[in-house]
Amino acid sequence: RPRALGNRLVLDFANVTLANDAAAGLTPGEHPLVRAAAVEPIGNRGARLTLDFSENARYALRLDPRGALSLSVSPAPARSEETPLVGRTVVVDPGHGGSSSSGTRGVDGRLEKTNTLPMGLMLAEALEALGANVVVTRDCDADPGLSERGPIANRAEADVFVSVHCNDAGRNRAANGAIVYYHMDSFACRALAESISARLRSQVGAIRTQAPRSDSTVYRNDGF
Repeated sequence: RPRALGNRLVLDFANVTLANDAAAGLTPGEHPLVRAAAVEPIGNRGARLTLDFSENARYALRLDPRGALSLSVSPAPARSEETPLVGRTVVVDPGHGGSSSSGTRGVDGRLEKTNTLPMGLMLAEALEALGANVVVTRDCDADPGLSERGPIANRAEADVFVSVHCNDAGRNRAANGAIVYYHMDSFACRALAESISARLRSQVGAIRTQAPRSDSTVYRNDGF
């Protein structure tokens, strides 16, 4: 659970046990922005990592369900036309992953999970360039699980959660297009979906773009 509080970033971890020398590896001097770092236990099965920065900073967090975590920190730019997402947190969710969730298969045999990962990572880089704090649910061939992807975004107090998938076109090699789903009857989600669809139409003219639709059209009770 990352929480950015001014010049401080707090990372809470559940279901972990700290080694006795866990704090020994924290050497703030190795990063020019990190002024102080501390790690402490939370109850019997949790831990907290606190980083204090010498100036306003932004972060990008990569989560590997196999246990690894990668955190990059850089100076926070001022909000401008080039960096309109400063102060916003976006969770990018490359769909599927691992041996248990490969997704659909393309006409050339390529698995959906193999497409969504590089697409998601490219999206994350683009969002970082626009100034956003970015959390990626997976950065390798692993599956966080459907029950965990949404909570990752909720714990990060994300402004936006974007999941990247590829539709199944069967054996139809002529099929192409894009569609953006939004959550249930949410007005804000629908507005964002319409904005994304409009950008797809204007910038990726080689593919058809269908009108956005609610995920309740697929799962009536609770959407995706």
